[in-house]
Amino acid sequence: MSADPDFSRVRYDSDWRTDAKTQHALPAYYLSPFTTYYWRVSHRDQKHRASAWSNATRFFTGETGSVYQG
Repeated sequence: MSADPDFSRVRYDSDWRTDAKTQHALPAYYLSPFTTYYWRVSHRDQKHRASAWSNATRFFTGETGSVYQG
């Protein structure tokens, strides 16, 4: 996750996960209010080869505790 659309400064990286969850929660201290963030994913196959990054998706934070997807 990054506030930069080109991911030049990554703010949070979950590292490789072994679960197959479709959601991921992160600690609130990674987010600032009224900020646009971008996220993307990659996966590893059975031989541990990484895929290309997905297209980035963005979300917006509002007041503390509010998140808006866009």
